Amino acid sequence: PTGFDVTFTQPLDESAARDLANYQCRSYYYEYHQAYGSPQKDVRSVSVSDVTLSADRKTVSLTLNDLKINRIYELKLGNLLANNGRQKLANHAVFYTLNRLVK
Repeated sequence: PTGFDVTFTQPLDESAARDLANYQCRSYYYEYHQAYGSPQKDVRSVSVSDVTLSADRKTVSLTLNDLKINRIYELKLGNLLANNGRQKLANHAVFYTLNRLVK
């Protein structure tokens, strides 16, 4: 109800994973209409206020300050590395459409 869990295939470098600067988030929505396509509407920055790393270092739990339904959340992942400290992420962006909040 307060954020997102992001799970990775390999353990993360602990220092990088706990650094809030590695997570930037924004939200927006698209206007649905008969013609195809829409610009992003009501784009807002969303602060990531806390990050928790799982014991196996494969999941980060992010607390966001503002979650609203019917919006797309775009999460940019910064300089996260695998535990060996050398392997970078293959993809630095996560997109999620929030349809309902878990209670």
